[in-house]
Formats: sequence, C-alpha cells, structure tokens
Amino acid sequence: MGRLKEMLLNTQPLDPVMTLDDAVKGWKVTIADKGGYCPCCGKWGKVYRQKISEAMVKSLLWMASNHGEDWIDMPRQAPRWVIQTYTFATMHWWHLIERMPMTEGVAVGEDGVGQEKKFSGYWRVTTKGMQFARGLLQVPKYIYVYDNKYMDASTETIYIRHCFGEEFNYDEIMSTTWTDGNYQ
Repeated sequence: MGRLKEMLLNTQPLDPVMTLDDAVKGWKVTIADKGGYCPCCGKWGKVYRQKISEAMVKSLLWMASNHGEDWIDMPRQAPRWVIQTYTFATMHWWHLIERMPMTEGVAVGEDGVGQEKKFSGYWRVTTKGMQFARGLLQVPKYIYVYDNKYMDASTETIYIRHCFGEEFNYDEIMSTTWTDGNYQ
C-alpha cells in the first residue's frame, strides 16, 4: 500500500473548528498508543520503549575496559561487532555514554582535511556509565523516546547483570504503548 493511501486510511481529518490545543492533545494520544500519521503533515509518530540489550552492554563493557572515560573514535577504533549495528549509541538515553559535540560542523580526519559532518564519531563512557558497567548503579529498565527525543523513563530499574540475555526485539518495541508517560 502506498504511503499516501496508508496515511489517508489511518488518520482522521482535522475538524475545521478544532483548536491547535485539541490537535496537539489528539496527537499526543496517538503517539502514546500504537502510533499513527499526523493529520497535518503526514509524519509517522510513536513513542518507542527502549531497553538495554546484551549487545549494548557488551559494547559498553568494551568501551569501558579499553578506554575508560577517554574519547573513542568509534568508526576507526571499535571492533566491527560493536559498530555494525550502532546500537551502542542508544545508551546515551541512559547517560551511560556521550557523543563528542561538534564545533562548526567540521571534523578533521587523520589526514588533516576537514569534512562537513553532523557528528564527530567520537564517544566516551560517562562516570555513570562506568558505575553501571561495574555493577554499582541501577538505571531505568525502559526509556521512552519520541522523534529522537527523550520523553520519560520507567520507575523499574536494573543492574547491568539483568541485561544479559536481553536481545533486541523489534516486535516488542513496536507493540508497546507509553502508559507510564506524563505529557504535561
């Protein structure tokens, strides 16, 4: 089914007397549930529930044991198994790792030549990430993300040892709804 046809079948047209506040409230209900297309712009929206997988934990442990809290040029230094899925980057929602900020949008390569880039490729484990890696700290089991922005965290917490055996499950992410959230 084409995107436009699917969008038209899965959205309700805006009521001509609907206020912007009403439209925003309706959109928040849509994205907190199963998701849907915005009746104004057609953009797909959903709040996704993320959890820390075993692959993410193994990436964190590699980063912590090999580099501590120093910056790592992940594309050049990380083993292929760490960067091939890029799931390690998801750990930034828990503040376990952080991305090096870019200045002026230019990254200088080993050859000294600058290239236009959005991100530097450098990451490091935070102090919180080191504590989590050592089993000294609990973090929220779930993080809720919408439009690549943090929305909320579950009250249920976990230690790193609870993440082993947790595999990425696309169906679980897509089928969950955001019932813990508060849209105030």
